[in-house]
Amino acid sequence: MTEISSNNKKIAKNTIALYTRNLISMIIGLFTVRVVLRTLGETDYGIYSVVAGSIAFLTFISFALSYGSQRFFAFTIGREDKRALKDLFEVTVTLYVILVAVIILAAESIGIWFINTHLVILPERLFAANVIFQFVIISTGITLLTSPYTMAIMAHEDMHIFAKLAIVDAIFKIGICVIIIYIPFDKLISYVFMMLVGTIFVQSIYVIYARRKYEECCIKRLKWDKSKAKEMTSFSFWNLFGSLAGVGKTQGLGIVLNSFFGPIVNAAQGVATTVRTVSSSFSSNFSSALAPQITKKYANQDYDGMSLLLQRGSKMTYFLMLIVVVPILFSIDFILQIWIGEHSVHMAPFCQLLLFEALIDSISTPLATANQATGKIARYQAIIGFFGLMTLPFAYVLMRFGYAPEWVFIVSLIMQLCIVCVRIIFLHRIYPGAVRGALKNIVVPCTVVTLIVFSACWIQHIEVTDFITFIGAVVDYVIVCIIVIWVFGLTKDESAKFKDLIIKMIKNK
Repeated sequence: MTEISSNNKKIAKNTIALYTRNLISMIIGLFTVRVVLRTLGETDYGIYSVVAGSIAFLTFISFALSYGSQRFFAFTIGREDKRALKDLFEVTVTLYVILVAVIILAAESIGIWFINTHLVILPERLFAANVIFQFVIISTGITLLTSPYTMAIMAHEDMHIFAKLAIVDAIFKIGICVIIIYIPFDKLISYVFMMLVGTIFVQSIYVIYARRKYEECCIKRLKWDKSKAKEMTSFSFWNLFGSLAGVGKTQGLGIVLNSFFGPIVNAAQGVATTVRTVSSSFSSNFSSALAPQITKKYANQDYDGMSLLLQRGSKMTYFLMLIVVVPILFSIDFILQIWIGEHSVHMAPFCQLLLFEALIDSISTPLATANQATGKIARYQAIIGFFGLMTLPFAYVLMRFGYAPEWVFIVSLIMQLCIVCVRIIFLHRIYPGAVRGALKNIVVPCTVVTLIVFSACWIQHIEVTDFITFIGAVVDYVIVCIIVIWVFGLTKDESAKFKDLIIKMIKNK
C-alpha cells in the first residue's frame, strides 16, 4: 500500500510539474504566435511552417528511436541494473550521433532539392527559405544529440526540471517577439536564428543537469555494443511506421496542402496545429507521468497493477483533454478573432478538426505505452503504420478531385480512430481480459460522457460576443464537463478517492 501511495504521489507531482511547464508554454505560445504571425505576415509564416516541416519529415526516424529509447531506459531502471543502464545510455548516444549525421546528409541533399523545386514559394523569398532551412537543420541536430539526456530525465521521473526550463524558454520567446518587431534586417531569417540560439541554450542546460544528477549520463566516449544496438534498432525500426504516421499527419499533409493551395493555407494549418499542440499538452502531461510507471510495472511483471494504472490512466487522460477541448471547440471563432485578428476562413474548421483528432488520440497514449512495454511490436507497428501512411494518399486523391482542404483533416481523423482500435485489440498480448477490460472501463465510459457533454453543450450553446460572455461560456462548459464526468465517467471507488484527495488538499492549505 505504501509503494502504491508513493507511486501515486510521484505521478501527481510529475503531472503538476508538466502542467506548470505546459501552462507557461501555452500562454507564451498563444502570445508569440499572434505577434510572429502579424510581424512576419501570413506568407512568411507559411514559409516557416512548411520549411520547418520539411526537415521534421526527414527526422521521422528520430521519433522511433526516441520512443524506443524511453522504453529501454524505463525498463532497465525497473530492473534496477545500473551497469546495464550505463551501457544502454552510451549505446543510445552513439546511435543518435549516427542518426544526426544521416539526417544532415539527407537534409543537405534531398531537403534542399525539395525546397527549391517542389514547394510553392515566391521567388523573392526563396533565399530566405534556404537560409532558415540551414538554421532548422542545426536546431534539429542539437535537439536530437541531447535527446538521450532528456529521455534519462523522463525515465527517472524528475519532471520538475522541465517546468523550470519552461520559464527560461518563455523568457527567450518573449524577448524574440519584442526584438523581431523592431529589427531592421530580414525578419523571417532573424526570427529563426534567434529561435536557434534559444534551443542551444535550453538543451545545454538539460545536458548539464543530467550529467550532474545521473551516473549513467557521465560518459567520456562513445560506445558500440552490437547486440544492444541491434536490439534497439530492431525495436525502433518497427516504431518507424508509427513515427511516419505522426509526421505524415502534420508535416506531410502540410506539403499536400502547400501543393494545392499555397502558403496561406499552410499558415492556417500552422495556427491550427499550434492550437492542437497546446491543448493536447494538458492531457499528455498526465500520460507522460504515467508512462515510466506502466513500463516499470511490466518489467516487474506486476500485471494487475499495470492493468489498473492503464485503464484509469487512459480514462483520466481523455477526461482531462475533454475539459480543455470542449470550451475551445464551442468558442473557436471568438478565440481566433481575439488571438489572431483577421484570419483565413479555413482556420476555425482546421482547429476544430484537429481538436477532435487530439481528443481521440489522447485516449490511446497510455495504450501505446503499454503495447511498447512488451517489446513485441513488429506486427503492431506495421498495422499502425499502415493506417497512418494511408492518410497521405487518401488526402492527395481528395485534393486532386477538388475537395475542400478541410477534408485532409477529416481523413486524418478517421485514420486516428482506426489506430485507437488497433491499440486496444493488441492489448490481449499483455494480460488475459485486457481488451474486454479496456472496452468496459475505458471506451464505454468515455463514449457515454462525450455524447452527454456535447449534447448538453450544444443545447445550451452560448453565443460569444465579448470577453465577459466568453468567460461565462468557458465556466459553463467546464462545469458541464466536470458534472457529467463525475456522474457518468467515474466509478464509486474513483469518486471516493477524488473526494479524499480534495479533502487532503483543503486540509493542507
